[in-house]
Amino acid sequence: MKYESKRFKDGQVTAKIIEGGDIHIKIRGNSYEDLFKAAAIKEAWDAENATNKTAVAKLTIFCLIGQRSDRRFSKGESFDLKVICKFINDMKFDSVAILHPHSPISLALIDNSEKISHVDYVEKAFKHIGNPVLVSPDAGAYKTTHEIAEKLNADLVPSNKVRV
Repeated sequence: MKYESKRFKDGQVTAKIIEGGDIHIKIRGNSYEDLFKAAAIKEAWDAENATNKTAVAKLTIFCLIGQRSDRRFSKGESFDLKVICKFINDMKFDSVAILHPHSPISLALIDNSEKISHVDYVEKAFKHIGNPVLVSPDAGAYKTTHEIAEKLNADLVPSNKVRV
């Protein structure tokens, strides 16, 4: 499946299907514009495949926006991840793959979702670069980075940030 998308000067995103068939949209996913681009592509694809009940639509998100907002943090505050996941669910993909979701809440809120292992991606880069040292950027990332270092038999340097 081939498509093209463009962004107008006012920020509007539009898409056009060039060639039909199954669709696999891959987005970084760390902006609302990425989600709107996926929605525009999926809407155009849905129109082209309205009578094709065997066509499959997949979405892969490499960095899901809002995933750290996996609950209401205070009274009266929005549950941002829930809003984002509803938007994704309304697109009705057959499957949604997310690279290393921040919490299991993301997978629970998105229909037909699955986790993509972060280890596979790091391992590929690790082998390409040639045994680099892994650095954990802060205490929150230490567990994940340590897990990767263990699986790859890599050296690990832990670090912590100090907020002033």
